[in-house]
Amino acid sequence: MQTYLAILLSAPFIAAIGIFYISRYVLFLVFSLSAVLIGSSVLAYLSYESAYILSFPSLNPFVVTADAVLLLYFASVGWKSRHRAILALSIGQIVLLGVLESFDTPQGFDILVDRLSLFMFLLINVVGSLILLYALRYVRDETDDPSRQGLFLSLLSAFLGIMNLLVSTDNLQWLFLFFELTTLASFWLIGFRQNDESLDNARTALWMNQIGGISLLGAALVAKVLLGSVYLSEIVSEGGEYVMLFAAFFSLAALIKGAQIPFSGWLLGAMVAPAPVSAILHSSTMVKIAPYFLLKISPILALTVLGWIIALIGAISFLVSAALALREDNFKKILAYSTISLLGLMILTAALATPLSVLACLLLIVFHGISKALLFMCAGVMEKRYRIKSIESVHGLLKRSPLLTLLVVLGFFSIALPPFGVFFAKWLVYEGGNGVGGVATIILLLFIAVGSVALTLLYFKTIGRFIADGTAQREKEDYRYLVPPAVLGVLLLAFALFISPAVGGFFRDTATDIVLNPVPVWGEMGGIILPFGQIQLWHIIAAFFLLGIAPLLAATIRLKGVDRVKAYACGERIETDAYSFYFDPAGKIESFANRLSLVLFLLVILAGALNL
Repeated sequence: MQTYLAILLSAPFIAAIGIFYISRYVLFLVFSLSAVLIGSSVLAYLSYESAYILSFPSLNPFVVTADAVLLLYFASVGWKSRHRAILALSIGQIVLLGVLESFDTPQGFDILVDRLSLFMFLLINVVGSLILLYALRYVRDETDDPSRQGLFLSLLSAFLGIMNLLVSTDNLQWLFLFFELTTLASFWLIGFRQNDESLDNARTALWMNQIGGISLLGAALVAKVLLGSVYLSEIVSEGGEYVMLFAAFFSLAALIKGAQIPFSGWLLGAMVAPAPVSAILHSSTMVKIAPYFLLKISPILALTVLGWIIALIGAISFLVSAALALREDNFKKILAYSTISLLGLMILTAALATPLSVLACLLLIVFHGISKALLFMCAGVMEKRYRIKSIESVHGLLKRSPLLTLLVVLGFFSIALPPFGVFFAKWLVYEGGNGVGGVATIILLLFIAVGSVALTLLYFKTIGRFIADGTAQREKEDYRYLVPPAVLGVLLLAFALFISPAVGGFFRDTATDIVLNPVPVWGEMGGIILPFGQIQLWHIIAAFFLLGIAPLLAATIRLKGVDRVKAYACGERIETDAYSFYFDPAGKIESFANRLSLVLFLLVILAGALNL
């Protein structure tokens, strides 16, 4: 374990330096790094016996110095760009950091690698490495400047290392540094193109995530001063009078990093970045901090008022973001809204913190991570190879690039339909919710039901566009682009086919370690068994066959009575198929949802202060 951990925590940074300075060997370095990270993460998981712990008290001064330098850099960004929010938030963080360091630091374990850490290693390094390989081809179409190419690839590599450090850390003061380093990496990557739109959206991501940084510092201050510890495992296991206040601040940091309404703007703005950046932010790094944080403190949140409020915030984001996506035609923006939506569902399941909801959250993390990486890679191919950014322009893509179209359809299927994990996760939430009961559970399940309908409608509408007939001719496909997403597609199919043993082993074992109680799920090749029902192997196999019918329905269903007359069309009616119909059911409630969620954010602090 020690060897694998050392590789995972150091190799991305070593490779990043090599990629930046030795452009001649970029191909070798990226391929070597990807192989090493994938192999080490798999072997680390297979060799797990118990939590691995290490302490480095001598490094604390360096961590504090790095924190201060980073915050001063953020302040300089705010000063130079005359962005008052960035400047004020940076100064506020510096002040809070000074107060935090004025108290003595207790001794404990700075590095703690448990089964959840290993679970995250697999997602970060398997999916992240494939994105890095994809970026090798993408960056050549992005810029002709070798130094810019090296910078881009080195930033992506370092991002993976930062995430590995973050999910290995038990010390809240160290965690703050890595949390803010993800903010720095995303700031640089979103602004990579250096045009006005990219820089504006990068600054939006910076100031919004700085609010999360202040929340995390607030959690560390409560922990250090009122709970007598800065070590997350000790806080969760020992509790204390102010543990709910700590959980409230810690959860706010997670919600903001997870782009929950009303802080979803930074993730939507990040769509101006190159496709590998979108893929890595949405799938294996930045936004996955949100469910990871909540899973770490799930024993504190379980069936508390605070947990219910956080779950409601997630439910609102799940429903409203899914509905808002129905009005979009930009492909990457559709993917962004659906990411915010499914992050809301992850936050909901993590905050409920029951054994079945935690299991559902883990399924969502993995399947969403693989699916969104695949879809954003495909979006990059569409943009660079075919100059397509809108689903209005994909007519005939099936003939031009059948493999690309197949991968897009598979990516959408994996988020909406059985036998993929997202569908099973919703099933677990429903069945588990029936066991909890109560008005609050009914409300949350209603949000999930309506949001699921909106997402399914969105995916079918989008899929219909992709497989609609066209007059285009077959074109030669660039397999250097398509191999990484194709590997992810194979992973999706393998997970779906072997979903029963995966749920009964890999996912259940991780969930059991998180909730510290047995998870009432049994899975083997023959099916999945819950206390209240089961799914057999033939159900799963039948679902694969039914998948073939879905795209045909999406492309052929006619909507009656909704044909439109467009302006300047001389009164000619335009036929409207299911895939060409746009909805805006949430347009009027968007501002209401923002205000309601902001009130709920304040209630999170109130519930923590009142120990609810």
